[in-house]
Amino acid sequence: MSVPNGRPPAWPIWVALGTVYVVWSTTYLAIRIANETLPPLVAAGTRFVIAGLVLLALTTVAATPPRNPSAARSGGPPSRSAPS
Repeated sequence: MSVPNGRPPAWPIWVALGTVYVVWSTTYLAIRIANETLPPLVAAGTRFVIAGLVLLALTTVAATPPRNPSAARSGGPPSRSAPS
């Protein structure tokens, strides 16, 4: 993904900035709508539920196998024996 002069292209940066711009601006719109239509505790609860579902989806998609090989074989962390 690099151009002949060795510099990476600039379009991914602009796409990321545009995404941040859109997400950030829709947050203010959502807050305005929620303030006009929902009681405060319902609005806060809804925000936390949505955030939790998004994080659950991200961790489910990004699930990786455990790094500790012995934990992967035994199903848990390795046990430590008492020093003799």
